[in-house]
Amino acid sequence: MVLWVIRLFTHNGSSTFDFTKINRIICEDQDALEEVPEDCWYQMASWRSNSLKMKSYWSYEWEAYCYDVPVKGIHIKNRKYDFGRVATAHDFRIKLIREPDNPVDPNAIKVMAVGTVSDTKKSVHIGYIPKELAREIDKDAIIDARPQFLSLPTPEYNFINLTLILLVKIPPQEKLAIELNAEISGLSKEAKTLEKEAPNMAIKKYTAAIEQIKRFDDECQGYHRHTRYPINRVSLLLEKGKNLQAALDAIIEYEAYHDPWGLTKADAESVRKRKIRLEKKLNKNRA
Repeated sequence: MVLWVIRLFTHNGSSTFDFTKINRIICEDQDALEEVPEDCWYQMASWRSNSLKMKSYWSYEWEAYCYDVPVKGIHIKNRKYDFGRVATAHDFRIKLIREPDNPVDPNAIKVMAVGTVSDTKKSVHIGYIPKELAREIDKDAIIDARPQFLSLPTPEYNFINLTLILLVKIPPQEKLAIELNAEISGLSKEAKTLEKEAPNMAIKKYTAAIEQIKRFDDECQGYHRHTRYPINRVSLLLEKGKNLQAALDAIIEYEAYHDPWGLTKADAESVRKRKIRLEKKLNKNRA
């Protein structure tokens, strides 16, 4: 970690403000980049000395709506100096605020720099999201942003350029769909690996996956389920384990279920033939 001290210059060339104590990590190569912590400024050794990037993360309930979003108006008045003070904070972050009462643009989205400076929490206005982009974002969408690139002033070029990653919060139903898809996929993959060594455990995993599939189909209508109903694997394992009635019951239960995604042709044909075979065996046993 290196302490980097750089000055911002006024138009007459006199140094009147220090952009100090920005912690940055200098990365010699891509392997070193892997070690950069979350929300930390870094710089590749090959970059110009005034160019920085922040390694940003966000949780899965957010998705990146747009990258390389410039902060407009950061050069107006003292905004770049206010940004410089807050950008040195250990807890520096970007916050977006909608301005529906803005007299110029009711779609305006204000960009704030937030951080602790001299033990005081600061929140300073540094600019706006480009109006064209602000106009296209749904007014009901929950938005956030992460710093992306920062170009600092030099004696020759007295400007700051800051770009952001614009994030949109995923709606609750979509979030649930993502969670359930991940759980169903995980259970199904785990069950597949257990089929030979622990078939009974595999059946339990498939059964758990089926319960989550039913929940997905009930609560996440309109979203794509990534994993098909594993009736072929379940009935196959039950048949191999001589649980013929249970295998047939599972198939009949599936047939009564309205599966919006259906089975593959191969699975549907296997299940059809298995049902016929099971019925014959069970009828023969009863005779």
